[in-house]
Amino acid sequence: MKFILKFKNSFKELRSIKNLSLIAIFWSIWFVLNLAVVEISGLVSISFEFIAILLVGAFFGPFVGAVFGFFGDLLCYLIHPVGGFYFLFAVSVMLDGIIYGLILYKKKFSVKAVILAQIARDVLTNVLLNTLFISMQFGLKFVPLLLYVRIPKNILKIPVNLVVVLVLAKFLKKIKHTLKK
Repeated sequence: MKFILKFKNSFKELRSIKNLSLIAIFWSIWFVLNLAVVEISGLVSISFEFIAILLVGAFFGPFVGAVFGFFGDLLCYLIHPVGGFYFLFAVSVMLDGIIYGLILYKKKFSVKAVILAQIARDVLTNVLLNTLFISMQFGLKFVPLLLYVRIPKNILKIPVNLVVVLVLAKFLKKIKHTLKK
């Protein structure tokens, strides 16, 4: 029941012009962060657009996080296309918004909750789902891709993401308080 209620309350967040304006600002932040990708190798890159998705999921809930993630991914591709657009990756980003929203929406911000949300997102979407989608898209075998590419890549990325999230967690209370005024 709480699961459905979170989505219902999150949907209600879209009734406010102030919230819609803030969501648009977070989209613009996402687009800028999407351009700032650090390429480590041909297979490994670190990007920080997850910050905008985390904030939207935390402030506006899983429904808004899902819509934000899906359409944000689509808009990022339209503004700055890199490679081909693959629908399932947009679904993956949509799930990122849902994960952040389910764990962080209408809850007291704690470092533990933010770390839990980040690890859940990294493992579920980055490691498992995106590996599945890459294997489907390119006809690669799932297990070797997971073991030899995706897990090592995320072993490098997850600590970086966690450091960013830990720094961000210090400011989440202040940001939330300011946005709710």
